[in-house]
Amino acid sequence: AVDSAKKLTALDPANSDWQDDFALYSQQLGVLLRQSGHLDAAAIANQDAVSILTKLSARNPANANFQQDLALSELEQSRLQLSRGKLDAATESATDSLTLLQKLRAKTPGDQGLILLVAEAHGVKGQIAAQRHNSSMAQQEWMNARDLLAPLVQAGNDTRSLAAYATAMLRLGDIHGARPLITRLSAMGYRTPDFVALVTASNMAYPINSAFTERIADIMQRPPVAR
Repeated sequence: AVDSAKKLTALDPANSDWQDDFALYSQQLGVLLRQSGHLDAAAIANQDAVSILTKLSARNPANANFQQDLALSELEQSRLQLSRGKLDAATESATDSLTLLQKLRAKTPGDQGLILLVAEAHGVKGQIAAQRHNSSMAQQEWMNARDLLAPLVQAGNDTRSLAAYATAMLRLGDIHGARPLITRLSAMGYRTPDFVALVTASNMAYPINSAFTERIADIMQRPPVAR
């Protein structure tokens, strides 16, 4: 997807939508690379995303989608810098992301996608504070994330919201409160290296959902649907 989008941007450099696609796919690739331990490759992919979206946002300051995509990429940039132990850079990216997200949310306070991203930004800032051995700030940031996510979890069944809420509770040491969420996520087949590592570090089992894995394998073996 990244390669295809990059070719399209070369064909028409003025097409903002294709540039946005290229940036988003690069950001998503960066997430996968980081969680697979390929930090140098992740840095290249995510820097492409941040650079493109910074330019798009500057040229189109009224476009909320570009700004939200930039905030998402800045947040992933912060996670990557945190993985590399670069706490100052991680703090700067997380702060930039949260500032932008809060401005967007002021205009549409009920936007669930923005609420989730704001909560995730608080979660990352909590991780940074914990790395700096500032436990009180870390706890406050994780409580901010938990409180923002609580209404989303009560109102729906979105896996990212459930995972972010469970993550906040685990980081706060609320194993009892997190356990039902983790059971739900396992039944839904949710699995990322970040989440599995956190659950395992909390001394909780998170086995692979074999039924879900079999369903995915079955779908992948089916012939493509003609369009």
